Formats: sequence, structure tokens, C-alpha cells
Amino acid sequence: MSDELENIIQMTKDSDPKNRQRAIRILGNTKDDRVIEPLIEALKDENNEVRRQAADALGTIGDERSVMPLIKSLQDPDDFVRGIVTWALGKIKDVRAVDHLIESLNDNDWWVRRNAAEALKLIGGEKAENALTILKKEAEKATKKILIVDDDKFILEYMQINLELDGYKVMEAFDGEEAIQKAIKEKPDLILLDIMMPKVDGWKVCKTLKENPKTKEIPIIIVSAKTQVDDFIRGMDAGAIFYIMKPFSPVQLSDAIQKALSGQS
Repeated sequence: MSDELENIIQMTKDSDPKNRQRAIRILGNTKDDRVIEPLIEALKDENNEVRRQAADALGTIGDERSVMPLIKSLQDPDDFVRGIVTWALGKIKDVRAVDHLIESLNDNDWWVRRNAAEALKLIGGEKAENALTILKKEAEKATKKILIVDDDKFILEYMQINLELDGYKVMEAFDGEEAIQKAIKEKPDLILLDIMMPKVDGWKVCKTLKENPKTKEIPIIIVSAKTQVDDFIRGMDAGAIFYIMKPFSPVQLSDAIQKALSGQS
């Protein structure tokens, strides 16, 4: 096993990134002190996927020697790497990471922010708890309400987490019929509206709300997988202020929301 492990460690320096990834995955499931240093070194690999695998492996192993290298990787240019690193630091639960995780609460990627918050909960302590309390109070102070309408629960959760971390109060509707009812009752400041939904589709929702005096002034952003030019034109004609095509980035969504709420179009 010793020779075999040494061969796998050597493979982490292979010229083929796929071989390096394969080696990192194996090392992440190996209980041996010798795997820590090669995994730490892999955090500096030029390949994004190798760095992701290394961060995941170090989090799974949970060795305190990896804490400082993981903290350095919170500056990684790849969002996915930073997201895994925040998760890994939460698994290790080392107080040295607290200040850096608090900084990550302001990361430009929603998944990094979410994982940083979860990591701080796991690590605990006065400083972590104070940061989470401030984060919660800021969210509670939010005055802008956004109604997300989509029958895809994954998309709903993706947008909800991102928007709540940006300080918005979020409501959800899983179909067009529910969307109309909630829009009339809750009077949100903005609606993010999918098109293809059961019961009542997005086109009908948009038309109904724009014809109702109580809801006609609510800005609507269509967020849809329909990508034809005709769909875009139809959305604008129906009264939407923006049309965002899936898949979209958190930055793209955030920018459109800010413009819509400030009256820009």
C-alpha cells in the first residue's frame, strides 16, 4: 500500500489535469498523514477542477494543518473553489477561520456567502455569533419585498438564497394562480416571473397583474428558459421591465433587480 500511495501522490503532479483530479479524489478518501501536503499543494493547481477537488478532500479529511492554506484559498478567482473552501472550513471548525469567513459574507457569489454563514454557525463563538446576528438584522430591516414565481424548486431556492443574502424579503409562488393571489394580497415591490408553469402561465400572470389597478405598477422581470426573440418581444409587450434568460448569473439577476427597483429600464 505504501508504494501504491506514493504513486498516487506522484500522480498529483501529472501533466494531465484529469489524472491529477483522479489522484486528488483517491487521496481524499485515504487515511494517511502523507496525503495532507499534496492536497494542500493542489490548492495552487492551475486547473479549477483540481483546486475544487483538493478543497473538498481537505474538508472531508478535516485536518487542522489545512486551515491556513484553505484560508488563503478564500481569495481564489473561481467562485466554486471559494464555495467549497468555505464549506471545508466549516467542517474543520477552527476558530482561526472566523475573521476570514466573516469577510466572505460579503463575497460576490451567493453560494460562498451562504456557505460562509453556515461555517460560522458550525464554528460558533462570540465573534461568529455577532456577525450572524448583524447579518440577520440587516435582512430583517429590508423593506423591499420580491415575489419569485417559478415551478422549479431548485431555481426558487437559488434565487431566494441569493436575494435574501442581498437583503431582500422574499416570497414564493409555485404557479401562476398562486402568483396572482400573492401579488394582490402582499403587494411586492418586484416580481420575478417564470413563463412555463402549471395552471396559469407567465404570460397570463403578467397580463392579469398589469390590468389590475392594485398591481399594475409592480415591476415584473421575466426569468425564463424561452430564448426566442419573439418571446422577448412578447414579454416587453405584456408589461415586463426586463427579460432574463436561464441560465443566468447572480450578478446579472442582482443588476436587473436594482435597476428595476430604481425605476431604470
